[in-house]
Amino acid sequence: EQECLVFVQEGNEDVLVSAAHVANHVALGVEIFLQRIGEFLAGGIGRFVGGEIYRQSGDFFRRTDETSDDVFYRDARFVTHVDNATIKELTKFYSEMIPHNSNVLDLMSSWVSHLPSDIDYKQVIGIGMNRQELASNQQLDDFVIHDLNAKPELALPNSEFAFVLTAFSVQYLTQPVAVFSTIARLLRPGGISIVAFSHRMFPTKAINGWQHLNKEDRIRLVGSYHVLTNDFEDPIYFDRSPEKADPLSIVVSRKRGLHDLANHKTD
Repeated sequence: EQECLVFVQEGNEDVLVSAAHVANHVALGVEIFLQRIGEFLAGGIGRFVGGEIYRQSGDFFRRTDETSDDVFYRDARFVTHVDNATIKELTKFYSEMIPHNSNVLDLMSSWVSHLPSDIDYKQVIGIGMNRQELASNQQLDDFVIHDLNAKPELALPNSEFAFVLTAFSVQYLTQPVAVFSTIARLLRPGGISIVAFSHRMFPTKAINGWQHLNKEDRIRLVGSYHVLTNDFEDPIYFDRSPEKADPLSIVVSRKRGLHDLANHKTD
């Protein structure tokens, strides 16, 4: 079964970066976005940045297919969700960010975790929906079958992980702030959440709001998921899009407790 693709109009890239005030190692300005999305969810009128507004607040996190995710993910899909060049760039980013001997949680995982093969991690735990896919993932030391949309909490110890990864799947979360609160609980003080996304998705399972936002506001939305937990420092955005391939946006945020994100490899 092949992945369905949806391509979103991105607009002028130069204007996008200027308007968002984001670049490598520059903190996101999510406060204005939080105000705007609050007005949006309260049922404002007109247009909301990247797309038509939904008049009922609940529609933002609804999906075209509201049947159980257990049904949708029952059959294994041994496919990659973005171009090989984009995957390679994400693996390179992980190699720069995640040091040797780290405890890593791969959230919403599948048959591949995109981690570099030449780095030895203390442990890599996967959370996902399909047992066959997870069992085929050679980078996982263990895995848990769990539907985060049905139950955003996880039965894992507090402060267990140095890094929590969410790759190409954040658009499917229907209770994202609850999930990111769980991520914060599982991270040690100073631990890092890394969320990577592109413009591809299963359109029937991605939330409506995601599909009606442009790239700029998808970045801000993911940043707001962290901010709304009150457990993370200001998010940082990285544009690691390779040429002539699927774009790669990465939002990184550190759990409160340590200070300088640039010094994370020495923690």
